[in-house]
Amino acid sequence: MEEEFDLEPGSVLYLPRGTVHAATSTDTASLHLILGVHPVLLPAILGEAVRDLAEDDEALRRGLPIGFASDEGRRREAERMIEGLPEAVRTRLTPRELTDRAVKGAVSIAPPVLRGHLTDLDRPGRLLLVHTLVREGLLTVG
Repeated sequence: MEEEFDLEPGSVLYLPRGTVHAATSTDTASLHLILGVHPVLLPAILGEAVRDLAEDDEALRRGLPIGFASDEGRRREAERMIEGLPEAVRTRLTPRELTDRAVKGAVSIAPPVLRGHLTDLDRPGRLLLVHTLVREGLLTVG
């Protein structure tokens, strides 16, 4: 579904996380400001922690029995292998360690580096046709 909105000066439009969007100005310079919140997601923290554990624990690196998808006996063997893993992982990954990993992930999300991003907002209208304005890899001839 595609929708178009015309906002007035001072208006705010909320778009939920992950909404694909594009903002353009119709006739004057405009500021398109995105305020993003980067959540630290449990699956990412758990996945990284289990991968790290697997480097040290051979049991976490074992493959399931060949043929488990089509042989009922091998499927039960795979289930027994998997059965003890949650307890083994839980005892080796304490809530404190997982929280420390989450903190590390949260502080590693760096803010963008802004270098004069707003200084050229009204300049293209004053440039001659022979001038070229290069911004962040985009080429605009004005």
